[in-house]
Amino acid sequence: MNYKQCLLKKGESGRVTWLPEKFAKKGKILRLKDDDGWVVKDVWGTDTEENVKAMERRSEKWAVGRGLKK
Repeated sequence: MNYKQCLLKKGESGRVTWLPEKFAKKGKILRLKDDDGWVVKDVWGTDTEENVKAMERRSEKWAVGRGLKK
């Protein structure tokens, strides 16, 4: 499965995240966990699930190492 990097917006809040290709459609409204109303504003970059999960693990390790996450 491929993932795409997306800019999501909800009101004044925004976040950049990787989404499975089937959800990465500009203008699509998404529910993230228990928080709905996130709009896909921009889509770019494609990568494999394996690479995206590896990036996620490295990011998690980085945050834990700096005391930003337990």
